[in-house]
Amino acid sequence: MKSRLSLAIATLAAGIGLAIGPVNVALAQNASQLGDLVGARAAGGESDLEARGYTFIQGGDAYGDAKQAYYWNGRNKACVRVETYDGRFRSITNADAAQCNQRSSKGSDDGKAAMAILGLAAIAAAAAHQDNQHSNASNNSAQWDIGYNDGLHGVPYHNVARSDGYSEGYDAGVQQRNQNTRYHSGRGGYAQVARFRTCRALMRPAPSMP
Repeated sequence: MKSRLSLAIATLAAGIGLAIGPVNVALAQNASQLGDLVGARAAGGESDLEARGYTFIQGGDAYGDAKQAYYWNGRNKACVRVETYDGRFRSITNADAAQCNQRSSKGSDDGKAAMAILGLAAIAAAAAHQDNQHSNASNNSAQWDIGYNDGLHGVPYHNVARSDGYSEGYDAGVQQRNQNTRYHSGRGGYAQVARFRTCRALMRPAPSMP
């Protein structure tokens, strides 16, 4: 079962890769490709960004005394966020196209990826459900054995797992116990024997005095 589930996930994951395509992979690498500008003076860094196809869109204050600015690359359809502190680029990270006042160009690709992910979830859920059925069957069998043993030995009903298997097993154990002891009258102990011995003792003649 696990191998079937793994195969289904691997197949769907390959489909997701095809649906997303290499464009989004390239977008994910945009900020890392600008890593050499981290630490650069802001003035020189802005010139380098423009040389690499990025255009300033908007900026403002960031946490503390830092500043933030968003740059858009029309060729790669990518938006990056640049944080500046003390006159130098402190970090460059990927940002959503909307933060650069742009519509996302990857909407259709994301839709395909989302559908693929939903398909993956459906297959995984179906496989897990089937696996759970097998697990439940095994669990019911184990609970039946526990219930049977309890019923057979006359211990109190104790269905902790609230399992139908335990209940059915307990009933079967009780029936088997009754079958095994059907010779018994249901009355027991040494009470009757003790009374018989007491009666015989009273009926004995008293010993004669010398």
